[in-house]
Amino acid sequence: MIRLRNPPLSLPQNLAKDALCKTLGANVRRERTARRISQEELAARCGLHSRTIAKIEAGELGIRPETLDRIQRAIGCTFKNGAIETPELKGKKRRP
Repeated sequence: MIRLRNPPLSLPQNLAKDALCKTLGANVRRERTARRISQEELAARCGLHSRTIAKIEAGELGIRPETLDRIQRAIGCTFKNGAIETPELKGKKRRP
C-alpha cells in the first residue's frame, strides 16, 4: 500500500488558508491607502520591515496574531475573519 505524504483532503484547507491571507492582505492595503499611510510608514509604526508589509498585502505571507494586533493598532481598525470592523467615531459618521 502506498501512503501519500500530503493527502488530497488537506488541499481544501490550504486553499482556504490562502484565500484568507489574500483577503486579509487586500483589506490591510485598502484601509492603509484610505488613511493615506505608505507601506514604509505602516512598517515603522508596527516595527516591521516594509517588505514584510508588502508580502502581507499581497497575500504571500501568513500573519501571526501578534503581528495582526500591531497592524490593527497602527491603522486604527480591527480585522475579524478577514473582514474590517472600524470603530465608530464620536459625532461623525463614516461615509460608505
